[in-house]
Amino acid sequence: HRIVDRGGWSLHVIAEADSERELDARLAQIRRLILPGAMREIPNAIAELIRARPFETADLMTMPHPRATTAEALFPLSRAAEMAGVTDEYFVRHREMIAKRGIAVSHVTSACPRGFSIATTVSYADGGASDTLAADLALLWGAFGATAPRIDGEMYQAALSSAALDLAAALKRALDPHGLINPGALGFGGTARSKAKTSFAEFPQNLLEERLP
Repeated sequence: HRIVDRGGWSLHVIAEADSERELDARLAQIRRLILPGAMREIPNAIAELIRARPFETADLMTMPHPRATTAEALFPLSRAAEMAGVTDEYFVRHREMIAKRGIAVSHVTSACPRGFSIATTVSYADGGASDTLAADLALLWGAFGATAPRIDGEMYQAALSSAALDLAAALKRALDPHGLINPGALGFGGTARSKAKTSFAEFPQNLLEERLP
């Protein structure tokens, strides 16, 4: 935490090679690439922490509020810059509401040769708008073809047509009539489908919802 708190943004790179010499060469290349950004190299304490406790969730995000909602998405690596821009524009658009309600936002992105992942955490003292921010961001990413690494039950049900939702519910009842298998997953097992509309009218699903009977 002391290391992360020293700056607003941090970049963590994993370099692999078949020999020590090749690894040193790759690290030197990485350092040359980040040189124009005036970054300062810090100890690799976060990587060491994760390796030491691989099955624990390391609390690396220092958020000012006790509650938080996270939206996550996966994209092809070729769309990393585009989706970073889309995400930034989304929060710029709602910056007045974020400032008024004291909401804190933090992003974690990662890249590998075939994919780009982004996770945005919205931290808050009170619910409502912050939950909507995270949920609508996930829907916005979905409009750009995102793949969700984890499925939220309410979002899953909201994405289905009525016929598809009825079919999924019927399958759940047939295969798990007593609700013993992963109860509550995908919004089944006592969780009703949310009818709440998003607060932000710029999203295309709102326009479709208004036109449907």
